[in-house]
Amino acid sequence: MTVGINQELSPIKFCFFIKPEVDSLTRASQVANSFWGGRNSPIFPLYEKFDRRFRTIFSANESEENFYLNLLKNFNPDIIVLEDGLNSDFATKVSGDRIIISLSDLEKSLLKLENEYGLTILEILYEIVTGMFEYKRNDDLHILLAKNDKNDPLVSILFNTPTNELSGIIHDSLKQKDFYKTADVGLKDLHVFREANAFNYTQIHFYKLSKQRSFGDYYEFVFIFNPADFYSLIVLWNLKAAGRFVFAFPITGYSKNELDDGLLEFYNNRKENELGPSIFWGPNLTREQLSDAFNYLTKVVQGKYPKARINHQQWIPRFGSDGEVAQKDGVMSSIFVKEISYDQIKAEENWLRYSLLKTGFKSVEHTHRRTHKVTSYIKYSDELLLYPSVIEGIDSLDWIRMSDSMSYKEHRISNGGIIKFCRGDESDVHFHIPESGKYLKVFFEKHQLKFSIPAQGELTKQIFKNIGGIYGIGRFSSVGAIKVLEELENENVLHVETLVGLIKKYKPNGFGDRPFDFMSILLENNIVELGTQIQCTICHQWAFYPLNEMSPQIVCKNCRSSFKPPQNHPKETFRWSYRGVGPFSRNNKVDGLFCGFLTLSLFERGIHAINDGITTFMNFQLEKPGKVIEVDLMVQLRTESFSEDKTDLIFCECKTYKDFEQKDIDRMILLGEAFPNSILVLSTLKDQLNEGEKKLASSLVNHFRKGNGNRPLNPVLVLTSNELLPKKFHDAFDHFGEIHSAIRYNDLLGYLCEKSCEVYLGLKMWSDIKMEEWREYHSKRNLIGGIIHSLLNRQR
Repeated sequence: MTVGINQELSPIKFCFFIKPEVDSLTRASQVANSFWGGRNSPIFPLYEKFDRRFRTIFSANESEENFYLNLLKNFNPDIIVLEDGLNSDFATKVSGDRIIISLSDLEKSLLKLENEYGLTILEILYEIVTGMFEYKRNDDLHILLAKNDKNDPLVSILFNTPTNELSGIIHDSLKQKDFYKTADVGLKDLHVFREANAFNYTQIHFYKLSKQRSFGDYYEFVFIFNPADFYSLIVLWNLKAAGRFVFAFPITGYSKNELDDGLLEFYNNRKENELGPSIFWGPNLTREQLSDAFNYLTKVVQGKYPKARINHQQWIPRFGSDGEVAQKDGVMSSIFVKEISYDQIKAEENWLRYSLLKTGFKSVEHTHRRTHKVTSYIKYSDELLLYPSVIEGIDSLDWIRMSDSMSYKEHRISNGGIIKFCRGDESDVHFHIPESGKYLKVFFEKHQLKFSIPAQGELTKQIFKNIGGIYGIGRFSSVGAIKVLEELENENVLHVETLVGLIKKYKPNGFGDRPFDFMSILLENNIVELGTQIQCTICHQWAFYPLNEMSPQIVCKNCRSSFKPPQNHPKETFRWSYRGVGPFSRNNKVDGLFCGFLTLSLFERGIHAINDGITTFMNFQLEKPGKVIEVDLMVQLRTESFSEDKTDLIFCECKTYKDFEQKDIDRMILLGEAFPNSILVLSTLKDQLNEGEKKLASSLVNHFRKGNGNRPLNPVLVLTSNELLPKKFHDAFDHFGEIHSAIRYNDLLGYLCEKSCEVYLGLKMWSDIKMEEWREYHSKRNLIGGIIHSLLNRQR
């Protein structure tokens, strides 16, 4: 079996949980700034119970646990760093199976230069110095590092200064070099540190790194804030940690003209109709301070660019909201990688061994501590889809057990990929490839559900194999092919001329003019067998005998007598015929599955891209006390594009020509409630739903139309023969109309769900519903504001 492996080499990423104090933020930010890529690590206060102020500032409508779960999902760190004195039990609860270390231990490892948790900027600076300054240069490239002797948190945030101890080591090592400079810094110096001819701390943090699949580089912010306010500094750090461009606008500690160059640079090269940065403000600002700063900003920018659009938003980005809201607010973290590669590896006896990407850094070659990570996304060239290309929702220890891999806590499962923490430039990794059933057993156990495969499930696997797996489904992706298979049910025996006539009549997959080619496909995939019908000379009944049972003396299928077929009139005695093999001859055993096969084909080949991953299983049961849930088809689909990187869990209820019933809807509701945010699919080979089915399907849609994200709580996708049996394979959704490229590369599947509900059920799309709610909210708000304004004027 050939295995395709996408690898990404990147720094190990932290998340710091601290006390709600400025000194704690300063300490954590300096430690984060001491690591390669550490600038990309979030820092947040850890509360077991939010107060009203915190909830108001961060729009934290979720529970405390869900807020931090969302935060970690949005930033996706590898290691949790916990400040001493915080509740480790609560941190463990929200951190999953991530490694948790104390902030003091991390500081000690830095001081001893024995850090176990990633490359430091000392090692990266070594690469820069030995690679670029080993010989005297003939240009003015130099190293320019900001000083932060007073441990100013704003300097640490804006200029990325590390701990004083690390800064001292760097200074002592380089102070005699003519290419090395330091500078005391303030806001006026920001533009100096953006010069292309100097390496500063920011360039060191992101040395050799580039953004990959960024979640919103178009988001830019101007943040007006009080530099003495802890929460404002938290917002500023985390926006920059998410990879966003932020112009810091403090209301104290500066001369206004010091900001002019930075503001003009931020608004430079804007087209007339472009929105430009979003302006928002932190807490603890008076109306006068805010008005003064906003007027000054407007004056400076429009003085140089009269047509510049000054936009403001009235909320602080929601770091702890679910992924869609966070993405909308521009706070879902960008991904920074040093190197990516794609290789095809041959797996032998289900063992996979491949070489890991190497950093290429001299300082990494011979070390035996954690230095970086390599994330592998694996796709199997397996037509039967027996193996999980998406691994998500299980712990790293589960993965170790099922794959017979080694090194507990050296792996982490994330976003459908397998993360390996590397100790230096390790050479390779190897593990046993688990089958999907073994993986899903563990996956569903995490949700307190027992996974089992009934006899129908085993039959499904055999039929799937018979038709050639995922690549063979395409041969039957037409109404005509399904009709031909239906003719084989009830143990029907079809004379050669009859089968040829049916193929010409139904024209499966364009084989109408090539019936014998289609018959070859049926034979190759063990769907039919060739034989002859012979009349017994004793009971005079006709029966079918496959080729391997042909002999001069035959036992009658009906009377069990032995007889010798007459051979003097072969055309009348022997009728060459075809018969369905095994399940293809039984009533409602095959055609009931083909809707599921075609639905799977649509997801595997018609929606996701070639490098995306898929894990799937058909016809299984989930059990919980007092309840058995039958599932026709489950898919884990990992979609990868420039604006998102996520896995969708999809449950499908598949019908051929039967109607959907209330019990089917009840089953989907159970699955949706057990798996929030999963996609629920109603799939049929009919071209429309009848009125009763529309009513049932609409009740399912409305049951889950909750939440404030880009999608409802559980989107519903309706699929019919229009999508499953299109005239052209890649035109499955052409009848939905033109799909904007921003949707196609952002949330195509979510859009298709809502569009299908509009087309087949006559329901409004979720985006239209939320827009109406937004307009209604602002209409009420304006009305109330007008009333209050009138009352105040009367009092005056």
